[in-house]
Amino acid sequence: MLIWLPKVLEPATLARVRDFVAGAEFRDGKPSAGNLGRAVKENEELDRTTPEKAAIDALVTGALERNPMFEVAARPKKFTQPIYSRYRPGMQYGRHMDNPTMGRGDERLRIDLSITLFLSEPESYEGGELTVETEYGPREAKLPAGDAIVYPTVYYHEVKPVTKGERLAAVMWIQSLIKEPFRRALLYELSTVADWLHRQHPDSGPDKQLVKVQMNLLRLWAEN
Repeated sequence: MLIWLPKVLEPATLARVRDFVAGAEFRDGKPSAGNLGRAVKENEELDRTTPEKAAIDALVTGALERNPMFEVAARPKKFTQPIYSRYRPGMQYGRHMDNPTMGRGDERLRIDLSITLFLSEPESYEGGELTVETEYGPREAKLPAGDAIVYPTVYYHEVKPVTKGERLAAVMWIQSLIKEPFRRALLYELSTVADWLHRQHPDSGPDKQLVKVQMNLLRLWAEN
């Protein structure tokens, strides 16, 4: 299940993130890929030692944590710090799978979900579509700046070649409280229906019953 999260970053926050990224130093992105991904990866990534990166990371992750759709779609337990990627003409990230785990020691986490947060307006570059190979066929995303897409990391995916302009994005990975994708998707759909029912018939019997089912399924399936 792919979930589009509109307006994760408000205009002022988006402008600050883009200003920071525009003035930062970028390096070859290959070293952050797994052994199999390096052969197909051609992009640049912001130097992780850049001053003020931690403050910008906090803006991005804070915006996600405050986003109610992100909460019900991902049920996040832990997530990585953002990697800011840049694709210029001729760059791409070919078909690959993301690593199943990331980090070391106590910081190690299982990767259940991937996020791409778009920082460039789609009309400012050509190509660069994120393509995810789902069981229903390939799905493409090239979203407005400030919007994000969340998708299960079990899929092969790629960033198509950029032919003009510059594609900037922040990417992150999540360990979810709900490990099983089908259960996570079911809880998301229940949350969507429960939200609609509450708006139409607040505090009604069906509203309270559906919330009870939703909460108890989350209690049953959530991992420590």
